[in-house]
Amino acid sequence: MMNKISYELFRSRRNFNPIILFQKKNDLTLEEFNQFFESFLVCTPGKEYYEKVKQTFFLKYKKEIDIIEETELKQLEIKNEEHLYDQQLDVKHIKQKRKRKVKNDK
Repeated sequence: MMNKISYELFRSRRNFNPIILFQKKNDLTLEEFNQFFESFLVCTPGKEYYEKVKQTFFLKYKKEIDIIEETELKQLEIKNEEHLYDQQLDVKHIKQKRKRKVKNDK
């Protein structure tokens, strides 16, 4: 069995930013966080560090995610309105038939 390296060494060698993990998966659990580091044979930084990174992510990046979700919702609403407008355009207008002219009897 190989020895695990420290988290600080791993982070400095790979220029690793733990917030990237939360960007890939917003609802990352502590177990998944620890499994990621164990897969690279790195000592896990611990629950306190996980909570700190999670808090930082939600403070900095959650606002951006909310803005993106709002714009996506607006785009969907616009597409729905366009679709409804297109459906309304498909309605054919029926012209009234012209009435016959009545011949005047002379």
